[in-house]
Amino acid sequence: MKKSSAKDLVLVAWQDSDVTDIIIDKSYGGKLVSSNKENQTEAAKTDLQTAKKKRQSKRVTLAPNTKLTDELSALGISSNHAIDEMAKPKSILAKLTNHFMFGNQASSTDGTMNKTSNNRLDQSHRISYVEMANTLKTVKNPYEDLIQSVNQIYEDKFFPEWFKLMNFGFNILLHGVGSKKSLVQKFCQTHLDNYFYFELLGYHHDINTKNLLKNILSDVLELNDIFKTPDEQLNAINQNLNMPLFIIIHNIDGNCLRDTSTQYSLSELASNKFVHIIATVDHINTSLLWDQMQNASFKWINFEVNTLDAYNDEIMFENSLMLNQTGNVQLSSMIHILKSLTQNAKNIFLIMVQHVLNKDNTKKSISFSKLYHECREKFYVSNELTLRAQLTEFIDHKLIKLKTEADGIETIYLLVDDKNLKLYLEDLKDKV
Repeated sequence: MKKSSAKDLVLVAWQDSDVTDIIIDKSYGGKLVSSNKENQTEAAKTDLQTAKKKRQSKRVTLAPNTKLTDELSALGISSNHAIDEMAKPKSILAKLTNHFMFGNQASSTDGTMNKTSNNRLDQSHRISYVEMANTLKTVKNPYEDLIQSVNQIYEDKFFPEWFKLMNFGFNILLHGVGSKKSLVQKFCQTHLDNYFYFELLGYHHDINTKNLLKNILSDVLELNDIFKTPDEQLNAINQNLNMPLFIIIHNIDGNCLRDTSTQYSLSELASNKFVHIIATVDHINTSLLWDQMQNASFKWINFEVNTLDAYNDEIMFENSLMLNQTGNVQLSSMIHILKSLTQNAKNIFLIMVQHVLNKDNTKKSISFSKLYHECREKFYVSNELTLRAQLTEFIDHKLIKLKTEADGIETIYLLVDDKNLKLYLEDLKDKV
């Protein structure tokens, strides 16, 4: 009989009425040793015990025979698969068993399985928010003409109806696929040019109704009184407002506007007959924001407008691992904040930026008295109380800090680095 090679030897554990134990070893010459319960001779027992003692390798193998292969095939088991699975050393199987049984524990003494990876995302490949915004502007949508034609249909069909419904005491709530910011802004330009209206950026991470109420009191009603609570501000607005006021809320379902107190303030404003609101939503569960009383105050009329526009402005305030977070959120925030402020507020902030970037100014700050005199000379403010109201808005957005020094002088510090201030100045220089 030809001696079987190691490559042809396999280990098979098989139980059958004819074969109880099948063992072969390289040292035994590749011969098959079989023990039958009924017809087992003493010689076979001796040979079987000898084979077990002489095994030198942990990997015991058996040359495949035709009968065994056919029986495995009849059971639907591949002989090669069975051979590979059964030929694994017990030490490896034991390790795998321990691994799955004690997965939360280290399988070795050094505890390497409990250690986390030190691999980090390469910082050098990240881009800034400004670079992302500029890149998105260069991207051309191949369906731009089709999208414009769809939006033009919305303008012709809905704009007159929205304006009529708002004058009748209802408020407009827009939903649908795509950013609705451009469509709403076109509505403001065509129908609200002769009215007071405020834009509220609900997707902004620092926005709140406190600033909205302050702006209504100071810019529309010209009330410079100090109100301690939002309820006092709302009462003052309801008592003194006697002209139409339109409030545009981009994403009333934004993260910073979802709390109960904010929605309560907005619903109280909506209950005023002179206040008209047009708002956009994108979250599927937006209707859960309002209870029955608030819905009655808002008097929403829903319109579906699938503009299919990209959410370029909205995503500027979302965190991404692929974007550099340092400083760029502040720059993007300043650009969007200035769009929602009055012209005087923009000019006041521009004075502070120019003064801080002045090379002669080593402290990178400006005193309150100096800022007040410069603003008064240019007729941006008429008294200190008005200036403080404007500065409070910048403080709420964490753009400046007002500090009283040891000598009693109030000093204003900008909380933005010089690099972003220069970029901000370049971007707004022609607009202010």
